[in-house]
Amino acid sequence: MVRRKVAADRWAEFDADSREIAIAPGLEDDLLLDSLIHECLHVCLPDLADGAVDAIATDIAAAAIRMGFSREED
Repeated sequence: MVRRKVAADRWAEFDADSREIAIAPGLEDDLLLDSLIHECLHVCLPDLADGAVDAIATDIAAAAIRMGFSREED
Protein backbone atom coordinates (compact mmCIF):
# COMPACT_ATOMS: atom_id res chain seq x y z
CA MET A 1 0.00 0.00 0.00
CA VAL A 2 1.26 3.48 -0.82
CA ARG A 3 1.01 5.88 2.09
CA ARG A 4 3.97 8.17 1.65
CA LYS A 5 5.67 10.26 -0.99
CA VAL A 6 8.68 9.12 -2.99
CA ALA A 7 11.87 11.18 -2.96
CA ALA A 8 11.97 13.61 -5.88
CA ASP A 9 14.82 11.76 -7.60
CA ARG A 10 13.22 8.28 -7.37
CA TRP A 11 10.49 6.36 -9.22
CA ALA A 12 9.73 4.07 -6.29
CA GLU A 13 10.92 3.19 -2.81
CA PHE A 14 10.52 0.41 -0.29
CA ASP A 15 10.61 1.21 3.41
CA ALA A 16 11.93 -1.87 5.22
CA ASP A 17 10.66 -0.72 8.61
CA SER A 18 7.05 -0.13 7.59
CA ARG A 19 7.21 -2.65 4.70
CA GLU A 20 5.49 -0.12 2.46
CA ILE A 21 6.13 0.55 -1.21
CA ALA A 22 5.70 4.05 -2.58
CA ILE A 23 5.45 4.75 -6.32
CA ALA A 24 5.92 8.20 -7.86
CA PRO A 25 2.74 9.58 -9.45
CA GLY A 26 2.46 10.07 -13.19
CA LEU A 27 4.67 7.21 -14.40
CA GLU A 28 3.89 5.62 -17.75
CA ASP A 29 2.43 2.10 -17.50
CA ASP A 30 5.65 0.29 -18.39
CA LEU A 31 7.77 2.24 -15.90
CA LEU A 32 5.14 1.99 -13.17
CA LEU A 33 4.90 -1.77 -13.61
CA ASP A 34 8.68 -2.22 -13.70
CA SER A 35 9.07 -0.08 -10.57
CA LEU A 36 6.33 -1.90 -8.69
CA ILE A 37 7.77 -5.31 -9.54
CA HIS A 38 11.27 -4.10 -8.62
CA GLU A 39 10.16 -2.99 -5.17
CA CYS A 40 8.07 -6.15 -4.63
CA LEU A 41 11.17 -8.22 -5.36
CA HIS A 42 13.02 -6.28 -2.67
CA VAL A 43 10.19 -7.10 -0.25
CA CYS A 44 10.11 -10.81 -1.14
CA LEU A 45 13.83 -11.38 -1.69
CA PRO A 46 15.70 -8.80 0.41
CA ASP A 47 19.08 -10.49 -0.09
CA LEU A 48 18.89 -10.43 -3.90
CA ALA A 49 21.45 -8.05 -5.46
CA ASP A 50 20.00 -4.87 -6.95
CA GLY A 51 21.34 -5.72 -10.41
CA ALA A 52 19.45 -9.01 -10.36
CA VAL A 53 16.33 -7.24 -9.10
CA ASP A 54 16.61 -4.75 -12.00
CA ALA A 55 16.94 -7.49 -14.62
CA ILE A 56 14.14 -9.66 -13.25
CA ALA A 57 11.72 -6.75 -12.80
CA THR A 58 12.36 -5.46 -16.31
CA ASP A 59 11.83 -8.91 -17.85
CA ILE A 60 8.59 -9.52 -15.94
CA ALA A 61 7.26 -6.04 -16.74
CA ALA A 62 8.10 -6.45 -20.44
CA ALA A 63 6.29 -9.79 -20.55
CA ALA A 64 3.21 -8.29 -18.87
CA ILE A 65 3.18 -5.36 -21.32
CA ARG A 66 3.46 -7.77 -24.27
CA MET A 67 0.49 -9.69 -22.86
CA GLY A 68 -1.62 -6.54 -22.75
CA PHE A 69 -1.16 -5.08 -19.26
CA SER A 70 -2.70 -1.65 -18.95
CA ARG A 71 -3.66 0.49 -16.00
CA GLU A 72 -7.26 1.48 -15.52
CA GLU A 73 -7.62 5.12 -14.51
CA ASP A 74 -10.21 6.23 -11.93
